[in-house]
Amino acid sequence: MGVAAAPGMTLVELLVTLAVSSILLLALMQSLTTAADSWTNQSKNFSAQREARTCLRLLADDLAALVALPGTQFTSTPPPPGTSPLPRMRFLFTASADDYGSARLAFLRTAKGRPRDGATARGDLQLVLYGTALTPDGGASSASRQFLSQKLIRRVFTPEATWRRVRAHLEQNQPLVTDSDWQDLQNAAAAGSDAVNEPLAYDVIRFDAKPLEEIHPALQTTTPWPEDRVPAWLDVTLRVTSRAIAAQLVTAEDWRGQGAFTRLLINDTPLDYEDDRETRTYTQRVRLPDTLL
Repeated sequence: MGVAAAPGMTLVELLVTLAVSSILLLALMQSLTTAADSWTNQSKNFSAQREARTCLRLLADDLAALVALPGTQFTSTPPPPGTSPLPRMRFLFTASADDYGSARLAFLRTAKGRPRDGATARGDLQLVLYGTALTPDGGASSASRQFLSQKLIRRVFTPEATWRRVRAHLEQNQPLVTDSDWQDLQNAAAAGSDAVNEPLAYDVIRFDAKPLEEIHPALQTTTPWPEDRVPAWLDVTLRVTSRAIAAQLVTAEDWRGQGAFTRLLINDTPLDYEDDRETRTYTQRVRLPDTLL
């Protein structure tokens, strides 16, 4: 009598099963990888958008607290011999030299939460500067080399230092903002007892602004903007690239979109934001108060 064969799978059936399982697992892994990449990209875009919007919100809050100096001097002390009175700085706007650079802003705002008693409470104003600076990230990037990022910096002076500057500006005909102040803004280590640098946004390609007299019927502006006048409106533009692209930018020319990075960042059209795939643009229009000290 013959012995019945034990139930099981043949070698061909086993190979077919393994092949089908491998195909299904490969498709599943590709789907999971695509979903993970999509989630990571969306998370990065959301983080960059939140950072940019927060930055613009801080600028809008500072502008809402803007205080303009009066057009006349506090005292009757004449200016030093051989000099003409400086215009009272109410809103300092310096436009970029070309379509690839960034603008600068400087103005006075009311100090927040300042006590009004004691010698240290002298002065309730703070001088605020906005500008871009190419500074180290301090290990923020995963790259092994020294990583540089262009940031939007807010340099805020203490009320005491602001009070001294305002007094010298009004009584001694001294400028309220000097070139050394902008140099200190671009220096990551420029922190002292008079002012502090605060990075607001990273990987900034361009920070631009447009002061406006009115918004209807046409957008009108004066170039250059006179520093003794406060505009009625300010259109602010902040352009930010991704961290992966920022890791490839080394020099200041790279961040300006020049050379090999022109098409990558601005697609050879610096004023057309619609065709820039690797750069996000955020805009905001701010109404400025028309107040005097």
